[in-house]
Amino acid sequence: MQTALLDPPLSGSERDIILGFIDFQQRVFLRKLEDKNGNLLPEEQLTKQLPPSSMTLKGMASHLWFVEDYWREKILLGRELPEPWLSADWDADRDTDWHSDKPIHEIVAALRESMAKTHAALAAADWDALSAGETRAGERFAGRWIAVHLVEEWGRHLGHVDLLREHIDGTVGD
Repeated sequence: MQTALLDPPLSGSERDIILGFIDFQQRVFLRKLEDKNGNLLPEEQLTKQLPPSSMTLKGMASHLWFVEDYWREKILLGRELPEPWLSADWDADRDTDWHSDKPIHEIVAALRESMAKTHAALAAADWDALSAGETRAGERFAGRWIAVHLVEEWGRHLGHVDLLREHIDGTVGD
């Protein structure tokens, strides 16, 4: 069965609504990786490019896994990045998060786990407090900013994913 879509709440706290939108966008993304029966698309479809871009659905899944890990672990919580990001050779490939050689089912499993951890961390975080971690430039962010940034990050990439999936097999919509 395909990943279920749960609409964001129409009312509630700011936190509930923002986390609801993140969850909705994540579920739409996961559905774009699946066929109508809920099985992951074949690797050859998930690695198909739509020139002139080099983006692929598999690369996008890997990138979003990194995005979740980075903003939760490094920035929000102030911890080291988990593997595989910690030992990645970022100097050799600045876009290493887009170029995973892991099988897609491992990437999606890791992405799902990372999404759940981020959701729990944001649900528990003080959205008015600055993050425990910072960027290389020394920037720290309010928890609210991180949550809204994840809405932006997922939303921007869903547009790319819509185009990629339509190019692969004509599938449109959520």
